[in-house]
Amino acid sequence: MNNKNLLLGFGETLTYPIKRPPINPNKAHPYSLEEARQHLLNSSIELLKTFDSIPTSAMPNGKIVTNFILHPAYLAKSYYPSKLFNRFNFKDLGSKSILVKPRKSTRKDADINLVTSNIYLSGNKESFEELINTLEDQYSIDSVISQEIIKHEEFTLLTNRERIKGELTSNLGLGYEVVLHTPYDERKDVLETFIEFCKISNIDLNLDKRIEIPGLTFLSIQSDVGQIREISSFTYLRAVRNMPKLRMFEPIIRKTMFEIPGLTLPMEDSLNPNINVAVFDGGIGNTNLSKWCNEHVFTSSITNQNLLNHGSEVTSTILFGNITSEQTSLPRPYSNIDHYRVLDNSISTHPDLFDVLQRILDSLKTKQYHFVNLSIGPHMPIDDDDVHVWTSVLDDYLANNNTLMTVAVGNDGDLTDNRIQPPSDMVNALAIGASTSKELNWQRTYYSCIGPGRSPGLIKPDGLAFGGDQDNPFLVYSPITNLIHSTAGTSFAAPLVLRNCIGLASTLESEINPLMVKALMIHNIEENSKLAQEEVGRGLFPHDIDSILFSSDNEVSVVYKGKIEASQCIRMPIPFPSNKIDKGMVNVKATFCFTAPVNSTHPNNYTDKGLNITFRPQDGKTITFFSQKEMFETEQESRSDAHKWETTLHNSKRMQIATLENPCFDVVYHARDAGKIVKSEYAGSLPYVLILTVKVSNDNQLYNKIRQEYQTLQPIKIRQDIKVRI
Repeated sequence: MNNKNLLLGFGETLTYPIKRPPINPNKAHPYSLEEARQHLLNSSIELLKTFDSIPTSAMPNGKIVTNFILHPAYLAKSYYPSKLFNRFNFKDLGSKSILVKPRKSTRKDADINLVTSNIYLSGNKESFEELINTLEDQYSIDSVISQEIIKHEEFTLLTNRERIKGELTSNLGLGYEVVLHTPYDERKDVLETFIEFCKISNIDLNLDKRIEIPGLTFLSIQSDVGQIREISSFTYLRAVRNMPKLRMFEPIIRKTMFEIPGLTLPMEDSLNPNINVAVFDGGIGNTNLSKWCNEHVFTSSITNQNLLNHGSEVTSTILFGNITSEQTSLPRPYSNIDHYRVLDNSISTHPDLFDVLQRILDSLKTKQYHFVNLSIGPHMPIDDDDVHVWTSVLDDYLANNNTLMTVAVGNDGDLTDNRIQPPSDMVNALAIGASTSKELNWQRTYYSCIGPGRSPGLIKPDGLAFGGDQDNPFLVYSPITNLIHSTAGTSFAAPLVLRNCIGLASTLESEINPLMVKALMIHNIEENSKLAQEEVGRGLFPHDIDSILFSSDNEVSVVYKGKIEASQCIRMPIPFPSNKIDKGMVNVKATFCFTAPVNSTHPNNYTDKGLNITFRPQDGKTITFFSQKEMFETEQESRSDAHKWETTLHNSKRMQIATLENPCFDVVYHARDAGKIVKSEYAGSLPYVLILTVKVSNDNQLYNKIRQEYQTLQPIKIRQDIKVRI
C-alpha cells in the first residue's frame, strides 16, 4: 500500500443545495369507505361494551387503551390518521410493529403476513360514543374523516395477556419490571391512580426507584406473581415482565494465567489526555493502572474478585489491547480512562438493573465523554414489542451528546434465545460481537449473540472484533495479578473496538468527532458475503488504522462532514475524473452516519430523523443504492421505506466505468414524531458524516487525478509524533 495517499477531507465543499424532487401523492386504497366504515363501527361498538367489565379503579381518567392497527399500505408518516384521533379525542400513547394478514391488499403478495403499526390508542366512554354516532350515519362523515378511517385494519382492546411479556415466574430477589404509559399531560394522574390500584392488591410501590423518559415510566416492583397478574388489568400498563438479571461474569473458557518474561508497563503518559473515555463495569481494585485510569466507586460496600477481574481486564483491553506472546512491552495508552465501579456487592447480591443504570446515568452527567464502553447489561434477548429501559435512556443520551459507545452484544449465542441483548440494540451506538480471530478465516464465535435488531437498527451486531475462544483465547494483561490472562467473550471484543476508535481519534489532528470515527470504522469493515448477516452484522471491524487512513493509487476515500436542514435536498457529487477511463470496472462504496433522537414509545418509529438518498450515476438516471433489498439479507423487514430511518447506511456497488458521468448522491433530510409529519421549522438541522470510496480496476493514477481536479479536497492532517499502526 502506498502510504502517501492519505484519506481526503472537505468533501462537503463539493456539495450544494438543489430543488427537492416532487412527491407523487397517488395511492391505491385497499378498502372502500363503506367497507372501512362498517368494520370500524362494529369494532367501536364492541369496545364500548368493555367499559362495563373493567373496574373504574383500573382506568386513569376513565380511559381504556386499544390496539388501533393500520393497514400495511399506510405506514408512511404522511398517512398517520391524526385528524381522526383529534376529532374524537383519542390519544396516541405509543406503538409497536406487528405482522398482519390484511383483509384486502393492493399488493400481489396479499396472502402473506405484512409488517404494520399497532398504535396504542386511549379514549374515554364519550370518545367511543361520539365515534359510533358519527359512523352510524354514513352521510355525516366528511371527506377528512373518510380519508382517515380507510387506513385502519383492526380496532381491538389491549388485553391483560398482551401486557404480560413472556411467562411470569416467582422472581424472588429480582422482582418485576413494570412499564406505564405516562404522557406528559396525564403523568401525575396515571401514577396516582396506579398507586391506589396497587394498594388493592396489597402492593406497596416505591416510586423513588423509577426511571422516566418522555411518555413512559419504568418501575421496579417486589411482589408475588399472583399480585402482578392482578395489576395487569390496569389500562395504562404497557408491559410487565420478570426483572432480568445482570449479565454477570461467568467465563466462556477456563482461564489460565502465565507470565511473558520482560513484559513491562509503559512509562509514558497517555498519548492524548484530552480524549475523555469512560468504562462502566466491576471496578479495578488496585493502583497498577492509576497512571492512566481513575477509578470511581459509589459505596463503601466490599466487592468480589470476579467483578474486579472483569472490570480491570476490560479497562486493560482499552489501554493496551489484545496481547500477543511475542510482545516485550505493553503499548502506550491512547487516552486516560474514568472507570466507574457500577457493580459491587451492594448490587451483585441483589442485582437490580435500575440501580446500576441510575449509577451510569448519574456518572454521564458529571463529564462530557467522547468514548464509552459498556460490557454489562440486562441478561435477556431484545424484544421487538418494546424498547428496554437501558436502551431507551442511553440511546437518548447518545443522540444529544458527542459520544460514541461500544456495547457487547452478550454471550448467549449458543442458546435457543440467542438474540442480541440490551442495550446493544441502540441505534446510536456500536454493537460488537466476537470473532474467532483477526485473520482471513475469521467467523463468529459460537457464544456471540446474533441479530437481527429491530427496525430501525436492523443490522445488529454492527460488526465483530476478536473475542477469543477455546482454540484461540483472548490474551489480556491483568493489573491484579500482573500476569497475562487467557479469556474470551464479547466483553473484550467491545473494548478492543473502542481502543481502535480512540486510536483513530488520537491519530487525527482535527477536532475529535466520534461520529466521524464511527463512520470510518464501519466504512472500512471487512465483509464476507459467505457469512450470515444476522451472525456477523456488516463484518469484521478493522484492527489497524493504516487501511483507514491510506489508500492505494487506484482508489480514493473522501470524508464529507456537514449539516442538512429539514426538507432540504443536497447534491453530493462523487469525485470522478472528467477525463474518464473508457473501459474497466469501478466500485463505489458509501457510508452515511448520523445520530437521531429516539422515541421509545414507538419502537417501529424509533428514530425521529432520517435520510432519503438517491444515487445518480448519470444525469437523469437513478439507481437504488441504499434499500432493503440492497442492504438486508433478512425477510423480516417488508417496509419499503424503513431504510430511510436507519442511522447508519452502508453499501457498495460495482459497475462499468462507462456508466458513470458526473455521479452524485441527492440527499433529503426528513423528520417525524411518533410516525407523524414534523414541520421543517421544528425539526432542526441534522449533522452527518459521509465516507465515500471510489476504486477502479485499471487506473493507478486515480488518486492523483482526483487531487488535481478537485482541489478543495485536502489530505486530513495526522499527528506526526505517533506510530500510526495499531
